[in-house]
Amino acid sequence: VFHTRLPPNSHAVAPNTLHPLLKQAQHGHKGASLTARLAHFSILPMMDSNSPVELPDAVRNALAITKRGCAELLVEADWIAKLTRSHQTGQPLRIKLGLDPTAPDIHIGHTVVLNKLRQLQDLGHTVIFLIGDFTSRIGDPSGRNATRPPLTIEQIKTMIRLAAKYTLARLLERDDFTKRFKEGVPIAMHELLYPLMQGFDSVALKSDLELGGTDQKFNLLVGRELQREYGQEPQCILTMPLLEGLDGVEKMSKSKGNYIGIQEAPATMFAKLLSISDVLMWRYYELLSFRPMSEIAALKAEVEAGRNPKDAKVMLARELVTRFHSASAADAAEADFALRASGGIPDDIPQVQLALPEGGAGAASGAQAGRAGALHRRRRAHDRTARRAHRRHGGRRPHPQTRRGHRGVAGRQTQVRAGDAGLSRASPGCLWLISPAG
Repeated sequence: VFHTRLPPNSHAVAPNTLHPLLKQAQHGHKGASLTARLAHFSILPMMDSNSPVELPDAVRNALAITKRGCAELLVEADWIAKLTRSHQTGQPLRIKLGLDPTAPDIHIGHTVVLNKLRQLQDLGHTVIFLIGDFTSRIGDPSGRNATRPPLTIEQIKTMIRLAAKYTLARLLERDDFTKRFKEGVPIAMHELLYPLMQGFDSVALKSDLELGGTDQKFNLLVGRELQREYGQEPQCILTMPLLEGLDGVEKMSKSKGNYIGIQEAPATMFAKLLSISDVLMWRYYELLSFRPMSEIAALKAEVEAGRNPKDAKVMLARELVTRFHSASAADAAEADFALRASGGIPDDIPQVQLALPEGGAGAASGAQAGRAGALHRRRRAHDRTARRAHRRHGGRRPHPQTRRGHRGVAGRQTQVRAGDAGLSRASPGCLWLISPAG
């Protein structure tokens, strides 16, 4: 038997929404756990219990945009109710995203949730991008030994009042806390306060929806519960998946080397995007592209019908390079990629002057080549990425003679490509001009 308190102005939920939970109950799931999950739902009798309420087209479209690429939407029925009310009253909803300033650079994986914030803003809602300067001070101290700034008396009083709104048992439901507690790994007191601090931001901002990564689900739900405690309408929760990196396996991370930085050079960004697998490409389209899903579905159908997937990948690369740089930069990056992939020499390649002894013949000394090659290690990685992406789509390796170039002769200026004897440490993206000593 399930008892549900019906709050004022709650909205109906189609019966099939609860079906998975009721099915779990039939298979012997613990009542306490099920009750906690059912607490997320608001249930009212419907005029026609066999079918959900018809939604206005604008609400249906907003719901589809909200759910595009998302990992989870809690509670969908509540979000539909908020969207419907906003549509009827013209009052925009308040959408919150909070991030702690813990790193100086951003990769495209970070932009997944930012894209969703932009999509909701385009629907006419008010978006709030919160920089968690205070929560970043309280954040996980693992591996840190820096002294944190002391709190003021007023801040301490506020935190004590806030702590009274939530129980230790509820905080320990968080997966990582539970695991550490069972394994005897210390949990600092201020770590327990972090979810409360993040949750109270939702109270202060009166947010209707909070966005975050899947790893933030617990903290987002704390905000929902705190809003109830403070007499506010609980926010809905929208979690976005963590984007896979270039390898298609691990999440995108600078430390793993499988990332694309938003400030990387256009040519580098373009080449990296062309190097991803055909399967991962559609994942990137869904989470990173601003193209409508209908257009993406049509493009996918064309590829499945025989169109070269490289065409779709080039379109994605051009879109992202244009977004973070410019359309002209995307044109240049595409041309640079084609040139490098075919073994050509880019126009902007650096030149290094190496002096050979008078009357001698051969390549520059290993020491000189080593010093010059150190200047171009990033180009070496860039060229490898371009050639790998080119071969992925049926391209051929450049002819060996193109790669090797020619030995330098004293008294002349000669173009020498890396890979030739004596220049094995040089960069494939480096043009050598060898001239006599002096």
